[in-house]
Amino acid sequence: MNGMLSVDAKKCMGCYACEIACKEVHGIPPEKLSWIKVVRSDAASSEAEKRGHYLLMVCVHCASPPCVEACPEGVIAQREDGIVLIDSADCTGCELCMEACPYGAIFFSEEDGVAFKCDLCLERVERELWPSCVQHCFAQAFCFEPVG
Repeated sequence: MNGMLSVDAKKCMGCYACEIACKEVHGIPPEKLSWIKVVRSDAASSEAEKRGHYLLMVCVHCASPPCVEACPEGVIAQREDGIVLIDSADCTGCELCMEACPYGAIFFSEEDGVAFKCDLCLERVERELWPSCVQHCFAQAFCFEPVG
C-alpha cells in the first residue's frame, strides 16, 4: 500500500496515543524517544488557548525530502513508493538531516549517536495496514491517503 501521511495539528488533543503506539509497534522502551513527538505549543497567548494547541513532529515523507540531499553519507534514501528511510547502521551522527528537515521530525539518539525518524510503520504498510499513529489517534489528527 503506497500512501501519504498528512497531519492536522488542530485536531490533536495531546493524548500522546500516537507516541505510545509508535513505541509499541517499534519495540521502543518507555524511557526512549519515540519516532514521533507531540509538543505543546507555546504560541498561544492564554491558558485557554494553549489547551488543544499541539505540534506533531513526525516525518511526512516529503515528495522532495531535503534530508536526503543534506546527508553527506547518503544513508537517507527515498524508496520508489515515497517512504524515506535512514540507514542508522551507517549514520555518522552529523545531524545535518535534522537541520534540513522543515518539520523538525528527525531526532538524535545521544546514546546511539545516530539520527532516527518515522519509517511510516514500513512493516505495517507493506501488509496493507495503516501506520500505527494513524490507527491509534482518537482525534483523527493523522491521515494516511493511499497513492497510486
